[in-house]
Amino acid sequence: MKIKYTHDLRTQPAIVFIFKDLRKIIVENGSMLLNSMI
Repeated sequence: MKIKYTHDLRTQPAIVFIFKDLRKIIVENGSMLLNSMI
């Protein structure tokens, strides 16, 4: 499983970067939503 993951990182770096950006955006938006709720 780990080998396949590293292999995917090498073969499809663009998708990995997109997922990282999406995750960062979700985290930032989630914290903003939490702050606005409070």
